[in-house]
Amino acid sequence: MKNLELIRSGGITKFVLVYGVLGLGVSTGILFSIIFTLVTQSSFERIFTFLPISIIAFSLGGVIWGGVMWDYFGSRHCRNISK
Repeated sequence: MKNLELIRSGGITKFVLVYGVLGLGVSTGILFSIIFTLVTQSSFERIFTFLPISIIAFSLGGVIWGGVMWDYFGSRHCRNISK
């Protein structure tokens, strides 16, 4: 409970940037680029084409995910306080 309060005290912007964009978006974008290059047996130089596109795309998804999680944990936090 204290961990959730500590995270929420940082605000939505910090939460979305840290957990959405960096935690989900950038890490998934890098991982996707590596796996995609290996699975399609492309030349390693193509990873530099996929990498920026994937990081941007997954980071946008991370913004959405971060906002949804902020709302979800906020409603969960309010339910726990009202009990």
